[in-house]
Amino acid sequence: MRLLKNGAILKFIVAPFYLFCISFLSCFSAFSQEKIEELEEVVVYDKFNKITKALNKTILTNRDLEDLSSLPFGEVLKHINGVSTLNTGNTISKPVIHGLHSSRVAVINNGVRIEDQEWGVEHEPSLDINSVDQIFVLTGADKLEYSGNSLGGVVVTLPKAVRESVGFSGNTLFTASSNGRGGSLASKFENRFNNDWFANLNWTIKKFGDFETPDYNLSNTGYGENNVSLRTGKNNVNSGIEFYYSFFNKNVGILKASHLHTGEDQYRGINSPVPLIISEFTYAINAPKQEVQHHVAKIDFYTNLAKLGKLDISYNYQLNRRFEYDIRRSSTNKKPSIDLKLDTHVINLKLTSNISYKLNTKFGLESKFQENFANPETGIRRIIPDYTKYDLTAYAIGNLAVKENFLFELGFRYDHTHIDAYKYYRKSLWEARNYDELYADITIREVSSQILANPKFNFGNLSFSVGSYFSLGGHHDLYINYALLARNPNPSELFSEGLHHAAARIEIGDLSLRSEIGRKIQLSYKYKINKLQASFSPYLNDIENFIYIIPTGSRATIRGTFPVWEYKQNDAVLYGFDYDLNLDISENLSFNQKISVTKGFEKISNKALIDIPPLSIKNEVTLHVAKYKDLELTLESEYVSRQNQFPDNNFDLYIPRTDAFVLLDLSTPPSAYHLLHLKSSINLNEKTKIGLRVNNLLNESYRDYLNRMRYYADDLGINFSLFFNKRF
Repeated sequence: MRLLKNGAILKFIVAPFYLFCISFLSCFSAFSQEKIEELEEVVVYDKFNKITKALNKTILTNRDLEDLSSLPFGEVLKHINGVSTLNTGNTISKPVIHGLHSSRVAVINNGVRIEDQEWGVEHEPSLDINSVDQIFVLTGADKLEYSGNSLGGVVVTLPKAVRESVGFSGNTLFTASSNGRGGSLASKFENRFNNDWFANLNWTIKKFGDFETPDYNLSNTGYGENNVSLRTGKNNVNSGIEFYYSFFNKNVGILKASHLHTGEDQYRGINSPVPLIISEFTYAINAPKQEVQHHVAKIDFYTNLAKLGKLDISYNYQLNRRFEYDIRRSSTNKKPSIDLKLDTHVINLKLTSNISYKLNTKFGLESKFQENFANPETGIRRIIPDYTKYDLTAYAIGNLAVKENFLFELGFRYDHTHIDAYKYYRKSLWEARNYDELYADITIREVSSQILANPKFNFGNLSFSVGSYFSLGGHHDLYINYALLARNPNPSELFSEGLHHAAARIEIGDLSLRSEIGRKIQLSYKYKINKLQASFSPYLNDIENFIYIIPTGSRATIRGTFPVWEYKQNDAVLYGFDYDLNLDISENLSFNQKISVTKGFEKISNKALIDIPPLSIKNEVTLHVAKYKDLELTLESEYVSRQNQFPDNNFDLYIPRTDAFVLLDLSTPPSAYHLLHLKSSINLNEKTKIGLRVNNLLNESYRDYLNRMRYYADDLGINFSLFFNKRF
């Protein structure tokens, strides 16, 4: 049923909307006046940027992204030390930062937090990597501008800066890959007009067929993307206006051998060295599959207010449509098993002030309204119910340069969240969990063997972050940050109760889950002298009421037998470190090493947490010869150890044919693996660059612990990827 009733949105939107209108008039008035800002103010703002930069992590630039343009967004993020990915096959990747993922990692694209049903393990960020110019991860107080619930971190992507001079430019990037027998084509166009107006257009198309391991075809693993984004507006030093629209559309196949509809088939599939279903290569994408459509529309105003600072006022709307298709053996085989529509409205006001060359502040208010509609016409029990969600947020961030070698930052954020849901529960589950007594007041009516309930939740969370930067003797830099962050349980964790088709498992939520409280301390020591740069960043994250999902058994349904995964909650601790070293061996030769270690345990039982990344070591040797058309050759060694600390969530599975129980092993990690990669590039002229990347150079067979398809198949074999970038 639709939950958005007339006037319901006014509860949380009216007051911010009133401020929005008043600020818009102020901004428009200032925008119509062509004032010239004093150069001194620009210098002060640059100093502010240097201060806030202190606690940000590694940045990936457009140069780094050139040969990665055909990869999913999550796979690109793996090139930032400390970031790994939780995969569903090779085409669906979501970032994992220091062992945390999903709604604990916020993804911000062009100032907009992506709202795209990120709760599922196979729900990757709806973002086109080819529309991005820079990627970085916030670890300091500045992350509170975007999120208070991101216990893992905040990933920020920025588009290309607006062209400064009048004129037209652009580039086209073509990539072709051997594994998947496909590629991508992306173009960017930008124009700056004489009257300070600008327009930027990006579009991308991708098409891949089935991917391959060294030994066999991965049936039904192709995917296609069609994406477009447009930015236009007018800006000058004093004021500006910008309109932004993006459309992301991805159609992706799920390994057919992962959807096995009897308990015996599940057992055989997991214990077989090769997938139970192997077909010939094809570009066709059949069920099981998923399709995601994501629209973002944003309008943003800014103006510089005398003695107050820069005022930003923005509104953004997002529409996310998610369809998951199961293998059906009836006339409904073209109907999605999951059909979700998520509408999100956000109004944001932000004031950035350069009070002095030493002190900079940022204050913000945000109001969000969200409505989720789960289409009942799928004919299958809806795993996620209809719900509305309201959020009100206020934050304040300050940066103070106490001395030239001592910077201090402090941030606070308060989030109030209200969730109002309508959900049908199986009566057997309702009573088994004692909901009939605990939540009798939310029961609306009983329909056959189901209970219609109206759960409502209110959460109020205060988060803060404090950090300092010290420069010691010119060669040594020390960063320290402490953050207390709180995260509400998301709708999936609270309400799931049914078959998640793309994940091929039954998921059960828990209405009694409480907010997570994370207390994280992170140090970063950086050393730089001559040709050597090194950093060492240990961290400790103590999380109260940590929420996770684990397998607990299996259940036979009319659609087959599936493993049952349930959400649990316990206090937990995660700790580890990131290490990075860069050495210029000679004028043309350099060496880079990255090491990432993460450990995670339940505090009371000392039981290892599930899905914690194992030890990762990457070594790169790069030869760069500028006089030979800027030739660059890089050999990369990637070692990933076996995850030896893991929970034992295995269970006995009943096989009717043999009238016996067998042990279904969903816990034991795969072996360690070592891969070699090669990449090269050369500039044919000032505007033309070509390159070749070879992944898994030795065509090794391996399985990755964080890839959900590891139960059924190996990971990808060798892949030759050629890119051609033409600027004009």
